[in-house]
Amino acid sequence: MRLSRVVAGIYALLCVAALALIPISARGWFGLEADPLAAVLAILLAMPWSLGLPFLKDLGAWTGAALLAIGMGANVAIIVWLGALLRRRRGI
Repeated sequence: MRLSRVVAGIYALLCVAALALIPISARGWFGLEADPLAAVLAILLAMPWSLGLPFLKDLGAWTGAALLAIGMGANVAIIVWLGALLRRRRGI
């Protein structure tokens, strides 16, 4: 298995966990207290795409989470693409 795919898989799992933490914390599921900063990890994992979110007014929670997920997916695709590009350059 290629290293870039392993890194992309671990990153994707972290992204799914960060996105799942948002409603879990907001609703208080599994005995967690409501945390207004639950989305910070998801915002950090969606960087640099999440930097554009403040410019979009009146998004709503679900639209914002969907845009974070799209940004995370773009990052996973970039990791896999860069790994394939490096493999082709090395001739592996």
